[in-house]
Amino acid sequence: DDINNNIIDYMMNVDMMIMEKEMQNTKTRRIGEKDMTNMQKRTFEMLKRLIKGKTLTEQECKDRVVLYLSANKITSEQAEELMVYISEIYN
Repeated sequence: DDINNNIIDYMMNVDMMIMEKEMQNTKTRRIGEKDMTNMQKRTFEMLKRLIKGKTLTEQECKDRVVLYLSANKITSEQAEELMVYISEIYN
C-alpha cells in the first residue's frame, strides 16, 4: 500500500511538469470532448488519491487543484469537490 501512495505522488509530479510545459507551448494540440472528459476523470481520481495520501500540505493540495483547473485538466465542479475533500482530509 505504501508503494501505491508513493507512485501516485510521483505520477502526479510528472503529470504536473508535463502540464506546465504544455501550458508554455503556444501550439497546444486540440483534443476531442470525449478525450477531454476521460482525461479530467483520470486526473480527478489521481488528485483524490494524492490528497488522501497526505503526502503534500493542505495548501500544496489546494494549489495543485487550482493549477489543474486553470489548465482545464479538471472541471470547476471537480475542483470544488476536491477542495471540500481537502478540508475533510486535513481537518
